[in-house]
Amino acid sequence: MSTPQVKLLVGGKRYGGWSSVRITRSIEAMCGSFTLDVFDRWADQQTAWPLREGDDCAVQVGDETVITGTIDTRELGFGAGAGASVTGRDATRNVVDCACDLQVWEFSAVDVLAFARKLCAPYGVPVTLQPGLVLSKIAIPRKLSIDPGDTAGTAIEHVCRVAGLLPISDGLGGLVLSRAGSGRCTSALTEGVNLLEGQAKYDRTQRHYKVVVLGNKAGTESDWGTHLLSIRGSAYDRNVEPSRVTYVRPEGSVDTAQAKARAQWEVAVRAARSETFSVTVQGWTQADGSLWPLNKLVHLRSPTMEIDTDLLICGVTLNLSRDSGSTTALDLRRAEAFTPMPTIPVAAPNGLWAELKGGV
Repeated sequence: MSTPQVKLLVGGKRYGGWSSVRITRSIEAMCGSFTLDVFDRWADQQTAWPLREGDDCAVQVGDETVITGTIDTRELGFGAGAGASVTGRDATRNVVDCACDLQVWEFSAVDVLAFARKLCAPYGVPVTLQPGLVLSKIAIPRKLSIDPGDTAGTAIEHVCRVAGLLPISDGLGGLVLSRAGSGRCTSALTEGVNLLEGQAKYDRTQRHYKVVVLGNKAGTESDWGTHLLSIRGSAYDRNVEPSRVTYVRPEGSVDTAQAKARAQWEVAVRAARSETFSVTVQGWTQADGSLWPLNKLVHLRSPTMEIDTDLLICGVTLNLSRDSGSTTALDLRRAEAFTPMPTIPVAAPNGLWAELKGGV
């Protein structure tokens, strides 16, 4: 299967003929990135490059735009084997790089979508919610602080972490607040069929047989006493030896049911995060000709890595080199690793951060 052509579009002009390509996107990184290497001149481009760092650009693979952003750096050289390269990131780069400008730095509850839109607006980055995802406002019993000097990206990631969301670049200049995807790839990943190489890591250092969440709950006129100071909930990972026990302090006030839910979440997510897989396939596309997608489920079968199940594609890197041709590197994890942490929904909007009441 032929490799789709990679083109860099700047000012309406297309640049091609790359000697090596690396295009990376991840659900755990707010920015997609690219590095393109080329000899200074090639058959269709006999004049020196007019490209400059700061130029707005788009990277296309075949007819599909995978990154819309800006050139960050250029490297130029001469002599044997010398050429030129450009590196850039998508439009969320300014959100990642620049400090947020807020009038209030602490809040007890927030409309997450409105908050992200407020911080992205100065950079012209639209923010959308994953289709079909419904959010309640998220309560943060102890005030959550954004430090002056934190970047807008850091602040958004902080709030999204509490809401159990993943802020993911859509590659087209926008940001999507998402959760682990449930869509499926059209091709499977099978050792001996389409896998060039693979690496599995099983790490149980963060897994415990018993996880105990210790917290407290604010008293009321009808419910008060020392019992509110010793709230606890427990959960068990039966695949770990009984001697391994850990205690977790929740971020805010919890009751017994909430402590139990948090302990169950800790056990499930720690188990899912203990397994990571990296594989490489030849080419950039699935059997149907579509690029390997981000945030979709794929079946991985590898006797060597002792795995035969569905996993979530967390990272996709398209590579092109003279030695290996076109390959795709995929980072895979169990979807349960991204299960949202149990939260306390806000009953009424009175606690909203003042700047976000009624929207922005």
